[in-house]
Amino acid sequence: MRTMIVSVSLVLAAFLVSTQRGTPALASPTSTEDAELRAKLEERRDTLKELVKVVTAYFQSGQGNISSVLQAQSELLEAELPLAKSKAERISLYEKSLEARTTFENIAQELHKIGRGRQEDYLRAKADRIKVEIDLHNAKVGP
Repeated sequence: MRTMIVSVSLVLAAFLVSTQRGTPALASPTSTEDAELRAKLEERRDTLKELVKVVTAYFQSGQGNISSVLQAQSELLEAELPLAKSKAERISLYEKSLEARTTFENIAQELHKIGRGRQEDYLRAKADRIKVEIDLHNAKVGP
Protein backbone atom coordinates (compact mmCIF):
# COMPACT_ATOMS: atom_id res chain seq x y z
CA MET A 1 0.00 0.00 0.00
CA ARG A 2 2.83 2.39 0.85
CA THR A 3 4.39 1.75 -2.57
CA MET A 4 1.09 2.61 -4.24
CA ILE A 5 0.82 5.84 -2.27
CA VAL A 6 4.35 6.82 -3.29
CA SER A 7 3.42 5.93 -6.90
CA VAL A 8 0.34 8.13 -6.74
CA SER A 9 2.37 10.99 -5.30
CA LEU A 10 5.00 10.75 -8.02
CA VAL A 11 2.47 10.55 -10.83
CA LEU A 12 0.47 13.46 -9.47
CA ALA A 13 3.59 15.58 -9.05
CA ALA A 14 4.78 14.78 -12.57
CA PHE A 15 1.33 15.45 -14.01
CA LEU A 16 0.94 18.81 -12.26
CA VAL A 17 4.48 19.95 -13.08
CA SER A 18 4.12 18.95 -16.72
CA THR A 19 0.79 20.72 -17.09
CA GLN A 20 2.20 23.86 -15.49
CA ARG A 21 5.28 23.72 -17.69
CA GLY A 22 3.14 23.07 -20.75
CA THR A 23 0.74 25.90 -19.99
CA PRO A 24 0.76 28.14 -23.01
CA ALA A 25 1.70 31.78 -22.70
CA LEU A 26 -1.12 34.27 -22.93
CA ALA A 27 -1.99 35.38 -26.43
CA SER A 28 -2.54 39.02 -27.16
CA PRO A 29 -6.28 39.24 -26.82
CA THR A 30 -8.15 41.03 -29.58
CA SER A 31 -10.68 42.49 -27.17
CA THR A 32 -11.40 43.00 -23.51
CA GLU A 33 -13.92 40.16 -23.67
CA ASP A 34 -11.24 37.77 -24.93
CA ALA A 35 -8.92 38.78 -22.09
CA GLU A 36 -11.70 38.36 -19.53
CA LEU A 37 -12.67 34.96 -20.92
CA ARG A 38 -9.06 33.75 -20.94
CA ALA A 39 -8.62 34.94 -17.35
CA LYS A 40 -11.71 32.96 -16.30
CA LEU A 41 -10.49 29.87 -18.18
CA GLU A 42 -7.12 30.13 -16.45
CA GLU A 43 -8.75 30.68 -13.06
CA ARG A 44 -10.87 27.55 -13.58
CA ARG A 45 -7.82 25.52 -14.66
CA ASP A 46 -5.81 26.69 -11.65
CA THR A 47 -8.69 25.92 -9.29
CA LEU A 48 -9.01 22.42 -10.71
CA LYS A 49 -5.25 21.83 -10.39
CA GLU A 50 -5.64 22.57 -6.69
CA LEU A 51 -8.67 20.27 -6.51
CA VAL A 52 -6.63 17.42 -8.05
CA LYS A 53 -3.99 17.92 -5.36
CA VAL A 54 -6.57 17.93 -2.57
CA VAL A 55 -8.56 14.86 -3.66
CA THR A 56 -5.35 12.96 -4.34
CA ALA A 57 -4.10 13.77 -0.84
CA TYR A 58 -7.42 12.54 0.58
CA PHE A 59 -7.12 9.36 -1.46
CA GLN A 60 -3.54 8.80 -0.30
CA SER A 61 -4.57 9.22 3.32
CA GLY A 62 -7.37 6.69 2.94
CA GLN A 63 -10.09 9.30 3.40
CA GLY A 64 -11.07 9.70 -0.25
CA ASN A 65 -11.80 7.47 -3.17
CA ILE A 66 -10.25 7.04 -6.57
CA SER A 67 -13.45 8.12 -8.32
CA SER A 68 -13.02 11.63 -6.92
CA VAL A 69 -9.46 11.74 -8.23
CA LEU A 70 -10.54 10.56 -11.68
CA GLN A 71 -13.37 13.10 -11.81
CA ALA A 72 -11.05 15.94 -10.83
CA GLN A 73 -8.49 14.87 -13.44
CA SER A 74 -11.22 14.79 -16.11
CA GLU A 75 -12.39 18.26 -15.18
CA LEU A 76 -8.82 19.56 -15.22
CA LEU A 77 -8.20 18.18 -18.71
CA GLU A 78 -11.45 19.75 -19.93
CA ALA A 79 -10.33 23.08 -18.45
CA GLU A 80 -6.86 22.90 -20.01
CA LEU A 81 -7.92 22.04 -23.55
CA PRO A 82 -9.49 25.42 -24.43
CA LEU A 83 -6.25 27.10 -23.35
CA ALA A 84 -4.12 25.00 -25.72
CA LYS A 85 -3.13 26.99 -28.78
CA SER A 86 -2.17 24.17 -31.09
CA LYS A 87 -2.92 20.60 -32.00
CA ALA A 88 0.47 19.59 -30.57
CA GLU A 89 -0.37 21.18 -27.21
CA ARG A 90 -3.74 19.39 -27.10
CA ILE A 91 -2.10 16.07 -27.93
CA SER A 92 0.48 16.66 -25.20
CA LEU A 93 -2.29 17.34 -22.67
CA TYR A 94 -4.05 14.11 -23.63
CA GLU A 95 -0.79 12.13 -23.41
CA LYS A 96 0.01 13.47 -19.94
CA SER A 97 -3.53 12.78 -18.81
CA LEU A 98 -3.38 9.25 -20.24
CA GLU A 99 -0.21 8.53 -18.28
CA ALA A 100 -1.86 9.58 -15.02
CA ARG A 101 -5.08 7.68 -15.81
CA THR A 102 -3.15 4.51 -16.60
CA THR A 103 -1.34 4.72 -13.26
CA PHE A 104 -4.59 5.23 -11.35
CA GLU A 105 -6.20 2.34 -13.23
CA ASN A 106 -3.31 0.09 -12.18
CA ILE A 107 -3.60 1.24 -8.58
CA ALA A 108 -7.36 0.63 -8.56
CA GLN A 109 -6.84 -2.83 -10.01
CA GLU A 110 -4.22 -3.70 -7.39
CA LEU A 111 -6.38 -2.38 -4.56
CA HIS A 112 -9.26 -4.51 -5.82
CA LYS A 113 -7.03 -7.60 -6.07
CA ILE A 114 -5.89 -7.28 -2.47
CA GLY A 115 -9.40 -6.60 -1.19
CA ARG A 116 -8.85 -2.94 -0.32
CA GLY A 117 -10.67 -1.48 -3.31
CA ARG A 118 -13.94 -1.96 -5.09
CA GLN A 119 -14.34 -3.46 -8.53
CA GLU A 120 -16.48 -0.43 -9.38
CA ASP A 121 -13.50 1.89 -8.84
CA TYR A 122 -11.29 -0.25 -11.05
CA LEU A 123 -13.89 -0.36 -13.82
CA ARG A 124 -14.43 3.41 -13.62
CA ALA A 125 -10.67 3.98 -13.82
CA LYS A 126 -10.42 1.63 -16.79
CA ALA A 127 -13.32 3.30 -18.62
CA ASP A 128 -11.79 6.71 -17.90
CA ARG A 129 -8.42 5.63 -19.30
CA ILE A 130 -10.08 4.24 -22.44
CA LYS A 131 -11.97 7.51 -22.96
CA VAL A 132 -8.72 9.46 -22.84
CA GLU A 133 -7.17 7.01 -25.32
CA ILE A 134 -10.09 7.64 -27.70
CA ASP A 135 -9.82 11.41 -27.24
CA LEU A 136 -6.06 11.23 -27.86
CA HIS A 137 -6.62 9.23 -31.04
CA ASN A 138 -9.22 11.75 -32.25
CA ALA A 139 -6.89 14.65 -31.44
CA LYS A 140 -4.12 13.05 -33.49
CA VAL A 141 -6.24 12.38 -36.58
CA GLY A 142 -8.38 15.52 -36.39
CA PRO A 143 -7.60 19.07 -37.48
